[in-house]
Amino acid sequence: MPRPSILLFALVWLSAAWFGSWHWNPNSAVRLFAAIQIAERQEATIDRFEALTIDKATFGRHFYLDKPPGMTLMVVPVIAAADAATGDSADGKVLDAADPTFDRYIKLRQWLAAAAINATLLALAALALMDIGRRATGSTGAGVFGALAFALGTPLW
Repeated sequence: MPRPSILLFALVWLSAAWFGSWHWNPNSAVRLFAAIQIAERQEATIDRFEALTIDKATFGRHFYLDKPPGMTLMVVPVIAAADAATGDSADGKVLDAADPTFDRYIKLRQWLAAAAINATLLALAALALMDIGRRATGSTGAGVFGALAFALGTPLW
């Protein structure tokens, strides 16, 4: 039988990766737009995407991400890898949520970002919490319970 840590990691990762985030959520889409710009054009502006989000900042004549940059910067290699693997980029696309080609482009990159970054970090945090709970109580079951409550029952999921 697999160890509880393997099962916990798999459950948390699959849950977070599968359900991920809606790709047109303004909170996550603006981060994705900034990551696309950095990966594909080496620019920090989101001028091309500004009409697609309400969650943005202006400085001078340009639009920017109005969030802390950590998650966006972690996703840049994911976007670059997706572009390389698919041979696709945002260039030449109709930048409109109603365009099916652009929708598929964004949906894939959002899922890859959620799976590679968010789901992995959440699953690793759940493992760490399980270990803390196991050490503190002497019970693997208590550690797993605490880790599942944390991973699946808080806003981090």
